[in-house]
Amino acid sequence: MYFFSEKTNSFYPEDMKSDYISAGTFPEDAILVDDSIYEEFSKNPPDNKIRIAIDGLPAWGDKPQLTKDEMVMVEERKKASLISEATSVIDPMSDAQNGGYIEKRDIKRLDLWQRYRYALTNVDTSLAPDIEWPQKPE
Repeated sequence: MYFFSEKTNSFYPEDMKSDYISAGTFPEDAILVDDSIYEEFSKNPPDNKIRIAIDGLPAWGDKPQLTKDEMVMVEERKKASLISEATSVIDPMSDAQNGGYIEKRDIKRLDLWQRYRYALTNVDTSLAPDIEWPQKPE
């Protein structure tokens, strides 16, 4: 069995209650719930849901929409990740080109990846969520 606290939106194992009390961390609003409630609400939530508490018990609630600033941050991370990926593809081919030993098939591939990386640098993440990302080369 487990205790559930609406205040902390957390579960506490019944057999550890005395430890929590000794540490001064057992919530005053904790109520005993059966294992089926713990099993349902301690797993990953359904899509677009989060665990909330209603009348002292856990429930699934709608995940809040991201703010504009949060959407921009998500897109900034995506942009940085895509640029990093492009750079990891470009660097060895660029080294080979600079060293004069690039294979013919990689000359066009290098050009496509460099153009793609450049296009990524021009993506305006402030337009989130309405961003048109450049097509990644094959």
